[in-house]
Amino acid sequence: MMETLKINVSTISFTQENGEPKVHIRFTATNGQINMNGHVSVEQQEFFANSGSNDAMVELVRTELVELVSPTTTA
Repeated sequence: MMETLKINVSTISFTQENGEPKVHIRFTATNGQINMNGHVSVEQQEFFANSGSNDAMVELVRTELVELVSPTTTA
């Protein structure tokens, strides 16, 4: 399902979380049945490593979304 989401990055803001520099990436995503918007927080290093192309930025958001909606559990 996450692979079919069309993700659009709308706003990028630089912030601090617990004294650490972070980047908030606001997005909208749709696939015909699901509409969502929100933001993901990433490390500045991750952001700059993916900021060279829109496709890389979209995949960064998609990866963060997958981690948020299907967290791994350790037993």
